[in-house]
Amino acid sequence: MNASEAADYAAQWGSYIRDGDPGACMYGDPADAATAQAMIAHIDSECLPIAKAGTCCGEGGAECESDVEQLGELRAFLQSVIRESE
Repeated sequence: MNASEAADYAAQWGSYIRDGDPGACMYGDPADAATAQAMIAHIDSECLPIAKAGTCCGEGGAECESDVEQLGELRAFLQSVIRESE
């Protein structure tokens, strides 16, 4: 996954932007280390539980494997951004 693909996919997991919206970070620049850290926190706390519960693909109770896999790829990209900034 590259920065452009990461930005496109992350935005799919954002929510409507409003003050204090934890999903707003998903509209940020994934190539920025601080944004990458916020995105990882949101993926872990909000996105992965939704994907694992199947509620994002309309299959409640059945894991959405493709979403879990893509979130894993996004997370790996974000971690590489953080490592490169250190």
